[in-house]
Amino acid sequence: MSLKFYSVIFVLAISPCLCFSQLSRQQLRNLVAFSKTLGYVQYFHPADEAKLGIWDDVAINGSKMMLEVKNDQELLQKLKSIFLPIAPSVQFSDNAKMISFEKMKMNPLDEKDLLPVFWQHLGFNLYSGVMERPYYSIRVNRSSPFEQRNQYTTNITGRYDVKKYRGLPFEFRIYAQVKDSTFSLPLSLGISGGEPLSKSVVLDQSVGKDYVFTGKIGDSTNYMVFKLNTNLGIPMSLGKAEFKVIDNGQKVKSLEIKDQEEELKNQVISLEVKSTDVPLFNEKLHFGEYIKTELVKDIHFLMPLVVLGNERKTFPSANEISGTLSDFLTRTLNKDYYGGSAFSFPEVRIADVIILWNILRHSYPYWQDVKVPAGSILEKALADAAVPQTQERFVQNIKKMTGYYNDAHMFVVAKGINDSLYGPPLALIKIKKKVAVKDVLNKAYSYGLSPGDIIEEINNRPVKSLLDSLIDYSSGSPQMKTLLALNNVLGSDKPGNVTLKIRRGNLVARTELQRNEPVKFLVPGNSGYLKRPNGWLNPSVYYFDLTRNSLNADSFKELTQAANIIFDLRGYPFDQTASDNLIEAIITKKLEVTRMFIPEILYPDFKKVNFLPLTERYNPSPANHLSGKLIFLADASAQSAAESILGLIKDYHLGTIVGTPTSGTNGDVNIAYLPGKLTVYFTGMLVKTAKGKKHHLKGIKPDVYCQQSVESVKARQDLVLQKALSLIR
Repeated sequence: MSLKFYSVIFVLAISPCLCFSQLSRQQLRNLVAFSKTLGYVQYFHPADEAKLGIWDDVAINGSKMMLEVKNDQELLQKLKSIFLPIAPSVQFSDNAKMISFEKMKMNPLDEKDLLPVFWQHLGFNLYSGVMERPYYSIRVNRSSPFEQRNQYTTNITGRYDVKKYRGLPFEFRIYAQVKDSTFSLPLSLGISGGEPLSKSVVLDQSVGKDYVFTGKIGDSTNYMVFKLNTNLGIPMSLGKAEFKVIDNGQKVKSLEIKDQEEELKNQVISLEVKSTDVPLFNEKLHFGEYIKTELVKDIHFLMPLVVLGNERKTFPSANEISGTLSDFLTRTLNKDYYGGSAFSFPEVRIADVIILWNILRHSYPYWQDVKVPAGSILEKALADAAVPQTQERFVQNIKKMTGYYNDAHMFVVAKGINDSLYGPPLALIKIKKKVAVKDVLNKAYSYGLSPGDIIEEINNRPVKSLLDSLIDYSSGSPQMKTLLALNNVLGSDKPGNVTLKIRRGNLVARTELQRNEPVKFLVPGNSGYLKRPNGWLNPSVYYFDLTRNSLNADSFKELTQAANIIFDLRGYPFDQTASDNLIEAIITKKLEVTRMFIPEILYPDFKKVNFLPLTERYNPSPANHLSGKLIFLADASAQSAAESILGLIKDYHLGTIVGTPTSGTNGDVNIAYLPGKLTVYFTGMLVKTAKGKKHHLKGIKPDVYCQQSVESVKARQDLVLQKALSLIR
């Protein structure tokens, strides 16, 4: 965050010559109704018409339509025109009594083999292409291909000459194996194109095997080619393929594909890897379940959560009710919507807010820690997005939106937008209510400042006031927000000067510093700036900094000889394998821990949510066993992987923790990709302590509380380390 940014805010607030487009009451009403409907339909209506690739365009172009709607009757008409072609069984009305669920209209009497189709979500699969993430979404009884942008297609056979076998059934056999045994997304394999006769099969992910599919050769087909259609992130390999005409058992050899001018009349068969329709968890929805809600005052909405479907389609279908979705909603009209100037369009900014809000509304696991109602977050963010603004300003507004969720994993990346800050080479620390210089990072630009100097004002503004305003643009616990604000408080988006009011004892001075260096994340614990090397502090105490070193065989040679070890975890572990390696070196018997839980989502608005427990297993490592006394140093910069280690230390009394509370954010992230090349990370799973207590925001409290003082910073002493040593003596 830059100081320039805050001065711009104040100018906009008081300058009469700057005007900007505020949303009218009707426009805000339109957008709120559209936003909520979009989320309900995208994530919870299971009709075949709702294709994966349409949602960004529907969000952008639908937002543009909403800005032009003049009254509620027009709003109802537009909502129907947008959503009935995608979700043909939804209903809108200005009278709640006029909409009701009728099973008979949802059940086609002349169709056979009907099964209930509904969404199950383990978290939300946001189709990032990062397949190792543990978040999956499926339509039960409805296999779905992966999103188009991550698809990979290649030939897996040559060209089969089938002119002599037209109209006959065939058998296609191929060996397939999932190469990564830890890959847990259920997958199905099937064929499409031509006239397939066999259904998809669920892939056995424990072993490679042959899979057999049958189909029929077209009556006018000369040649057949088989292709693979899969996702780049799936670790799958294919082996030998065999094609056989079933009528007489004769094998047809694969021929090379050659360029020919004649009409080949190829029949292309795709071997498709899809998300399986095997349920992700036991709880299911039943035909007849629906939601009925008031989107905004006097605009009512009803949507079935379950539809019926067979091999052909789901029912009712759009062409029976409302026709197809208009080109305007499914085709991006302006190429700049996805280019470098995307955020100059209000409909793109508004769409980003709508998409992100819906993802968090329906899948974010920590709503009990969000102090602002979801509807208020949406209205505030929509109002901010509608105002004409620079791209940089819009990114800041998205950061402000994320601040409401109190998630330190939640951060915003804007590709192509330079949101780097420049500042003087100083690292700061907050000690009680004072902000002090913790370190001068470049002695050539010290400007006479020294560790321990107290900063009272920045550009004539009280430092506390500036820190408080910066906290609004950070997400996380109070202790982590403070660290983030300290990191950015001296920064600006451009090089320049900054004036500080400094107190040193009874002396007060003002000094002007140059903002000439990129601001880095300078807030790791004291280990990060004092850079104490690993080694013996005395003949019985070994110090090891986990934030700057890996735990390897050489490390354990030293550590296993120590009677006392101090591990520094003030910051993020240098190597994420440290958790397994270290815990297994400490324990003496097998340890099973369940503290992370993925939401099992069936209903909108994060209601009636169950959680899938994830079990961690640790086996003792006798060769690396650490039998000495263990002390761990911690502060708010210890987050996520660091807290995975410290949480086990705390809950199972494996050592003593000295310092201040940790960040209070753990668990695997999920990733939202928004139009305009904006990416937002957030925590996708619930994390508790191993004892089942609250971890989020609270963090891990030390066994012995200790923090730096102004005097220790001035003397470049590490009080936390000294406290740890005193516990050993």
